[in-house]
Amino acid sequence: MTTGHVFASSFAVGLSGAMSPGPLLVVVIAETVKSGMAAPLLMMAGHAVLELGMTAGLFFGLQRLSDLPWFEPGLSCAGGVVMLLLAAGMLRALPNVSLDFPDAGKRTSGVGALGALRLAGLGAGVSVLNPYWTVWWLTIGAGFMATAGVASASRAAAFYTGHILSDVAWYVFVGILVIRARRFLTVRVYRGVLGLSAVILACFGAAFLYHGVGGIL
Repeated sequence: MTTGHVFASSFAVGLSGAMSPGPLLVVVIAETVKSGMAAPLLMMAGHAVLELGMTAGLFFGLQRLSDLPWFEPGLSCAGGVVMLLLAAGMLRALPNVSLDFPDAGKRTSGVGALGALRLAGLGAGVSVLNPYWTVWWLTIGAGFMATAGVASASRAAAFYTGHILSDVAWYVFVGILVIRARRFLTVRVYRGVLGLSAVILACFGAAFLYHGVGGIL
């Protein structure tokens, strides 16, 4: 495979994974409703840093972690607990939400430095605490890198760039759809969207926790 082929293949494989429903999609939608396009952009920035570390780790043999018997169930338990806590926080905040949105045309307007760090941290944290994300990287991702012959820095860079651009393309598209739909929101619909997002996130958390506890037992 040439470097160009590695990039194109990585983009295609990454896009198929990005479009699969999961906790990150739920959180991106909920945060975009509140913060505008700043949410998907900043969350993808955090996600990009995380996946840069994962790509570098696989380049140096990180996939050996998948051989440890406690790794996947332990990660599932941790991810499940954190997602349940995130969902509980979203539900607690429902009575106080309003339609006082920041300007969607400004990428980081209204979020501030701490808000930007929070969104970037969510982008990385929700991903790494999803055991299926980690398993995907340690199996499909590692296998793709091996098959594509990603044994040089240039090919590893092409693999990473193609993969992260697929994530950015998809979630920016999702953000644009949410922004367009947001014009028609009422307070009741807004709270319904956030409440539904919290319930879905809680379901993911419960499923991950159940899977993790089952694996440990």
